[in-house]
Amino acid sequence: MTTATATRELQVREAINEAIRQEMERDETIVIMGEEIAGGAGREHLGIVDAWGGPFRTTVGLIQQFGNQRVLDTPLSEAAFVGTAIGAASTGTRAIAELMFVDFIGVCMDQMLNNAAKMRYMFGGQVKVPFTMLTRIGAGFGSAAQHSESYYSIFSHIPGLKGVIPSDPYTAKGLLISAIRDDDPVVFFEHKGLYTNRGPVPEEPYTIPIGKARTVREGTDVTLVGLSKMTWTANNAAEELAKEGINAEVVDLLSISPIDYDHVLESVRKTHRIVVVDEAYFEYVNAPDYGSAMPLVTAGGENVIVTRTFSKFYGLAGLRVGWAHVPSGLVAPLARVRGPYPVSSLAMAGAAAALTDFEFQKRAKAHNDKWLPWLVSEVEKLGYETSRSEANFVLFRIPDGAEAARALEDALTEKGFIGRTAHQNALPNWIRFSVGTEKAMTGLVKELKAYGG
Repeated sequence: MTTATATRELQVREAINEAIRQEMERDETIVIMGEEIAGGAGREHLGIVDAWGGPFRTTVGLIQQFGNQRVLDTPLSEAAFVGTAIGAASTGTRAIAELMFVDFIGVCMDQMLNNAAKMRYMFGGQVKVPFTMLTRIGAGFGSAAQHSESYYSIFSHIPGLKGVIPSDPYTAKGLLISAIRDDDPVVFFEHKGLYTNRGPVPEEPYTIPIGKARTVREGTDVTLVGLSKMTWTANNAAEELAKEGINAEVVDLLSISPIDYDHVLESVRKTHRIVVVDEAYFEYVNAPDYGSAMPLVTAGGENVIVTRTFSKFYGLAGLRVGWAHVPSGLVAPLARVRGPYPVSSLAMAGAAAALTDFEFQKRAKAHNDKWLPWLVSEVEKLGYETSRSEANFVLFRIPDGAEAARALEDALTEKGFIGRTAHQNALPNWIRFSVGTEKAMTGLVKELKAYGG
């Protein structure tokens, strides 16, 4: 990554505009196309000379400098202009296409999935596809159902595509220049809620590596992971946690394909706890490296979910905060221009606080240290074979076979002596149990004694 001293501040929209402008000045093969990116410019013969640069003004002024052969206003056909840009990129042009909202990806998905992502592979590496798609994400701005989605997770499931998501003006310029210079297709996601955010940006061109995360706040107690606007939600949550004496570390992913898992895991090995805040939908973005997720609690109304995740590989515990499975633009709180943003720093701080309740954890550990050996000893006295599976869980074997084990397991579950998660045990003759209340454990021992008697 090229670093430089920044002596001025830009908005995110201005940083994006400057990145495109500087790259088009550097490389005459770069073209950009999309809907309304030039506004009225190019129609001087009709008395229209202004160029407003699209609805978010990220391309303002480009057509006056580079002309209508390199800055192309297109018809309202995403399939046509995205396909055109990909074809141009595969034949020697470095092409940029602006998809006004990521909600429109369905119209041009075939071009992205079966052309941009696969052409270099299908031609054995003989063809490069230096294509960049600019598109918008983010809800909460009164943009309705078809202009409010954050479908970046879809692209992370398509081999051959890269995806980057800046979180401030500095990363917007550096990542966009990297995307334009890359010889593979890159999707650049712009959050509508960040355009007016200001920050230091060097005047000279610079790059930020694709696929590398960064730590924006050092900490020791819990890792908060965000991307785009959610990075600052995480940072605000860290400030709230600091008031409670919890020292949170904040990681900004920056890329969704590839994801910098090494950076995240390096942080979590230090903190041993992780909370991920995400504007994508829960059902389809659970990374296998972090284990399986199950619902824990709803927060911030009916449309934000917190889930607890368990990792069998790294010994980590974590929470995720994000959208429920509801179209975001149709949810009342999201449709308010100035309403509360549902995926909030308070929801994230609450999730992190749950993981960092040190006094509770101390009491729980003392309880386990006292009662787990007792429980194992009592079960073994009754003649059952036992085996430790995880930190607070024990398996005991039923010698009468799998059918008897399942019947006993059901009976113990109905009486509340073991939890429903016991049914996840894949060993047919074994029953899984954990340390519970003193009443539950003594009841479990009595039931086993009666069963064996």
